[in-house]
Amino acid sequence: SGLPGVAVGFELKLVLVGLFRVCEVIARVVSLGLFQLAVRNEPIPGLEEYYPDGLGNKGSAFVILFDFIMLVSMIFYWQGMRRGNYKNIAYAFPSVVSFMNPMLLSENAFTVPAWAYYSLRVVELAGMGAVAWKLECFHPGKGHRDFHDGHPGNNLHEVAGFLREVDNDTGLLFAGGG
Repeated sequence: SGLPGVAVGFELKLVLVGLFRVCEVIARVVSLGLFQLAVRNEPIPGLEEYYPDGLGNKGSAFVILFDFIMLVSMIFYWQGMRRGNYKNIAYAFPSVVSFMNPMLLSENAFTVPAWAYYSLRVVELAGMGAVAWKLECFHPGKGHRDFHDGHPGNNLHEVAGFLREVDNDTGLLFAGGG
């Protein structure tokens, strides 16, 4: 057996799947939190006139919105157009946090194939990293001294740079709302 709903008693497969799901959710929340921390109050080159505080406290909200739109589109294609299961678009929002298909099921049950879902995750993480690197004031590593904004106090290296970056934060950091 070993399948959800069929397993009786202790099944190592189910424990491992549960552990993977917990790690998946934690990794998603941590990546969104780190992205929010990196891009808050960073100016967006060329858009300073419209967004003087950059993304402010909405960086992760933009990622979640992008992810939701992508998942609706993907589920519309994989479930709606290919199978006629348009009602499965309802799984798009929970899929923003975790993959909704049963892990031990080989077919595409509710949303999109695993390879498509996790490919989207890899692309999102790469995009979040690139945006954070571009907007963040301090850039650790050799050759990245004070070229971003002309202020040597916020272009420090490694832990000193990170501590300096969060040193002047006066409020709670949160990812959403106004």
